[in-house]
Amino acid sequence: GVSFGGSIATRYTAAHPRRIKTLVLVSSFIINANPTDRIKSRELSRFLLKHPDYKLHWLIQKILKLTLSGKNNPLSPLKEMIQVKNVDWYRQVIRSISTCEGTEDAVRINCPVLALNGDKDRLVPLNHARSISQYITHSHFDIIKGANHAMMYFQGEYLSEKIHTFCSKYL
Repeated sequence: GVSFGGSIATRYTAAHPRRIKTLVLVSSFIINANPTDRIKSRELSRFLLKHPDYKLHWLIQKILKLTLSGKNNPLSPLKEMIQVKNVDWYRQVIRSISTCEGTEDAVRINCPVLALNGDKDRLVPLNHARSISQYITHSHFDIIKGANHAMMYFQGEYLSEKIHTFCSKYL
């Protein structure tokens, strides 16, 4: 699972342990790993979900524009790839974030886990990414030097080799 997809992959792995042989998390973290994060995510969700679709659509576009803008921003190439289309999907994601207890899912994972995070990731800083090792104690946590949140796009071949090497030990 990549980024927020890592939370989805973590939840699925915890719910279906016999179906998953290895779990790889890239630029990810354990969602709502501490009480402060839980409070913040629930408050933000309540704030966002009270707005009508057109306001939520506008706000999501603004957030993406700010996140992906800047001359020296390594994420700026992704600006053309990401489009806000279905506001209902965003509402569903927002609701999921506010109710997810990622720590409960994480501690139930028994399969081998590889966590890859970049040391230049501004969306998932290392202190958040390290929550994976805290709750999935048998995980292998690897910091990719010089990599940002979009490392799957910019260092794809390197990551592919790391993932293949890890998974081939267990499959």
